[in-house]
Amino acid sequence: MKVKIKHANLAELTPEDRYAINEVLRKSPNATVFHTLEWNELLIDQYGLQNVTLLATSDEKPVGLFIFYIDGARCQSPKTEIESVYGGPIFAGTDRAVIPLLREAERVRRIAWLDIWTPANYDISPFIKSGYTSSEMYTSILELQKPEEELWLGLDGKTRNMVRKATKNNVLVVEGDESLVGEYYQMVVSTFTRAQIKPQPESFYRRIIQDLGPKGMARLLLANHQGRFIAGAIFLFYKDIAYYWHGASHREHLSVAPNELIQWELIKWARQNGYKYYDLVRIEPDRLPGIARFKTRLGGKMAPCYHLQKGTRRYLWMRLLRLMRNPKRAVNKLRIFVAGKGNVNQKNNPQTRACSTS
Repeated sequence: MKVKIKHANLAELTPEDRYAINEVLRKSPNATVFHTLEWNELLIDQYGLQNVTLLATSDEKPVGLFIFYIDGARCQSPKTEIESVYGGPIFAGTDRAVIPLLREAERVRRIAWLDIWTPANYDISPFIKSGYTSSEMYTSILELQKPEEELWLGLDGKTRNMVRKATKNNVLVVEGDESLVGEYYQMVVSTFTRAQIKPQPESFYRRIIQDLGPKGMARLLLANHQGRFIAGAIFLFYKDIAYYWHGASHREHLSVAPNELIQWELIKWARQNGYKYYDLVRIEPDRLPGIARFKTRLGGKMAPCYHLQKGTRRYLWMRLLRLMRNPKRAVNKLRIFVAGKGNVNQKNNPQTRACSTS
């Protein structure tokens, strides 16, 4: 199979390119909401990001797609700093398009550090063949197409008790539209300040509800207690998967368990609306232990996902030359490398950025 690679511009897609990209997305087993044109075009419009979009074809049929973002020498897929979760090349029909896409990415930026975060259950063998190192992480995925009673019993005992507590305290979960994003953003600022994380601007969350909501790709759920919104979450949707993308709450109201009730209401709704899986998005017990415990109590099964990295030859040579100018620093770097070499494939890489905070 001969694969040809075409460069496209997400900001100026032709109708033919848009159709071809959507065909790959439709047929790819690895495509997530974070690979879609809707998500990436929103990011580019919101932040003015520099992107490279590679489209692979074979016999004039679209067979692969790789969208990545450029920041100096760093090439990222996805742009994790702005709360994208999964990226990397995707393929339709055959994974033989993956290596040509990776090679073309290296030709685009001869001096580059490539940084890729994969979806769950992603085959990384083409990356290993191409010289990437990998760090294994996990997400939790809940199978939704079970009887509701079975899903309820799949929650751990504490979570079930918290849902009962929220119901007893008359906490109500409602769907929010664009007009309620401001209420949600107050919770975001409060939550992220506690976690010492800088939140994205309010306009970003507003765009997600405004642009993706009408397409069935996003929902904002808010918990109301005694006339005040006390917790909320944004969920994303693509194909048959629901994603827990973002969460926030007012800490002083956690005693009435709004977050657990929001999750249970989403699980019931997603099941009733035909979604097959609920991806809780990366579990990070070392960096975010509280959120990790919260996610693992919802009854999902752990699935591996990967952080893949590689420096191009010119990038590595430049790094080597810089180190040679400072021999003492080079020795220290070598000691760190030797000490950490056995940890290349360890779980829970501390560089991971969580995208759901509650």
